[in-house]
Amino acid sequence: MWLIICLCAGIAESTVEFCRKGSLIAVKGRLQTRNYDDSEDKRVYVTEVIAERVNFLNEHPTHSSAG
Repeated sequence: MWLIICLCAGIAESTVEFCRKGSLIAVKGRLQTRNYDDSEDKRVYVTEVIAERVNFLNEHPTHSSAG
C-alpha cells in the first residue's frame, strides 16, 4: 500500500536532505481524504497524510574514515 505524504516547505527541505530510498522515517500528522473524477469519469478516492513532523530513524552516516 502506498500513501501520499504532504510536506510543508520546512519539513520538505529537511526530508529531501536526509531521506533516501530505503530510509526509515516516522511521520506524525493527520489523515485527509478527497475524491475526484478521472478522465474516464470514474470516481477516485485518495487518502493523504498531512505531515506535521518527520523523524529520521536511521543513523546519519559519518563522513570520517576509520583509522
